[in-house]
Amino acid sequence: MSSALRFPAWTAKGQNREPASDSSDDMLVARIAAGDKLAMQVLFARHRTYVYRWLFRFVGNETVAEDLLSDVFFDVWQQAGRFEGRSAVTTWLLSVARFKALSARRRRTGVELDETIETTVVDSADDPELALQ
Repeated sequence: MSSALRFPAWTAKGQNREPASDSSDDMLVARIAAGDKLAMQVLFARHRTYVYRWLFRFVGNETVAEDLLSDVFFDVWQQAGRFEGRSAVTTWLLSVARFKALSARRRRTGVELDETIETTVVDSADDPELALQ
């Protein structure tokens, strides 16, 4: 029977299986640049864990890492047309993530106050009683 299905050799028992190639990521980015939402979902599903873990190690806060992850992939959606392919897509994703994480660190205005510092800070604003007088 010549019409039998033929599977690539790497599918048998997972041997010689290669990870998703950069060219498939490049194709996804090109499709994202054309507005393909499904391609964006695939790219996100493929790289979200890796990018999130990198962000978490960098900022040390789960909530901030999750917010930054959203920002990274939002930028990918908006800037996919600017990707020139001079590097791997994963390198591009991590460079966007690095920029976002550094910006988040700069925006942090200070360290959390503990109770002793909080009680010693004088409030220079008028209290309601003084304002009424």
